[in-house]
Amino acid sequence: MLSSIFVPKCISCGGDCGYDEILCANCVAGLARLNLACEGYCADADFCYADYRYEGALRTALRRIKFDWCIRGVSQLARLCILANVNGHYDMIVPIPFHIIRRFARFVQPVSVIVREVAARLSVKVEMPLVRIRNTSYQAKLRRTARFENVKGAFELYADVDVHEKDILLVDDIMTTGATLAEAARVLKSGGASRVDVYSLAAGMVR
Repeated sequence: MLSSIFVPKCISCGGDCGYDEILCANCVAGLARLNLACEGYCADADFCYADYRYEGALRTALRRIKFDWCIRGVSQLARLCILANVNGHYDMIVPIPFHIIRRFARFVQPVSVIVREVAARLSVKVEMPLVRIRNTSYQAKLRRTARFENVKGAFELYADVDVHEKDILLVDDIMTTGATLAEAARVLKSGGASRVDVYSLAAGMVR
């Protein structure tokens, strides 16, 4: 475990990479661009954006970060953000929150790295109007239908952050079924948000 943290090797192919990288240059060059920009991918969201397909080296990297405690080079995720199709003015950038128990289960959350980069690129402040009130099962271990049930009622609004008539960009690292983002968007809309778009670094469908 210590060797995977401190030795600068690509998490996907094992090739050489820098200490601030989790993927080598060859694996980064081979990432499958998606450039998703569409309506209807995620229920309750107005528009959806994603830069890459959730497959290959990027899928390996994100899963190793989340489930194997790989932390070296996680900052590279920020540099992978393209945001080529993201347009429009937002009043706030909102990350998908994680339950406090999950915070102790992982050294780093990929969405935390990504949301800071998105906010900096768009010059919009990060706000935390959502609270995860239920420690749900890992979505990655569930089938499509079960994922929607798993996150139902998982979020509520934090009273100190006003979302009424706000245009919001909701951010996560991965969008597959869109269940988590849809539930979060629904809660934001119930609080009076005018618009909720979503951005994820990677996207891919799950049966």
